[in-house]
Amino acid sequence: MFCNYCEQELPPGRRDRQYCSNAHRQAHHRQIHPVKPVKAEARIAELEEHLSRLQALLAIEQARNIELEQQVLHLTTRLNVEDRVYDGKKRRIRGWLRKQPKTDLIARLLARETLPQEATMNTYEIYVRALHGPESDLQEFSDLWRRMLLTVP
Repeated sequence: MFCNYCEQELPPGRRDRQYCSNAHRQAHHRQIHPVKPVKAEARIAELEEHLSRLQALLAIEQARNIELEQQVLHLTTRLNVEDRVYDGKKRRIRGWLRKQPKTDLIARLLARETLPQEATMNTYEIYVRALHGPESDLQEFSDLWRRMLLTVP
């Protein structure tokens, strides 16, 4: 018997042996089934196209992430303001009201000589009720108080 690859006589051993070594068996297989050459340029172009699509998706996701972080910051600030609305701390609103566009409520509050320089929201609400204005005055004052908390630390 002879090796299917190098055609030399096979060493003694099994009767169904076809190759003199594992290396020749593998070499014969490669000879029969040649590896198809990969077209590197086409594969590189395909991978670069895939990379550009992934980079575009990444940019979209990064922009979305920034947008979501801004929303979280905005909501955290709003939550902080809502906590501060009812915290019972004294705050100065008179000077802030002077800088705001004049409304009927702001004009009536600033006209009151007894309006304290510093007080809690509840105290200022008492002054708003004492003005005997419409019910919307309390809501307007509540909105003003929240706006003041957003602009004043």
